[in-house]
Amino acid sequence: MRLAGRFYSCVEPVSDIGRLGCDIDTTSLPFTPPRAIAPGDTWFFQMWYRDVGGVERYTNAVMARFH
Repeated sequence: MRLAGRFYSCVEPVSDIGRLGCDIDTTSLPFTPPRAIAPGDTWFFQMWYRDVGGVERYTNAVMARFH
């Protein structure tokens, strides 16, 4: 199953060295209806951003397996 959600709590500028931290509530992800991460799940996360010139870009995806 493929789902896509947006973490609005992570909308902020990156640090001077290009890092962004984001706390995610794994029990209530932004889907309709909200879904929790379950043991054994594999999820992929990707960041959408605008560069200095305003061009929209995406980071490489990161895979996370939950135990």
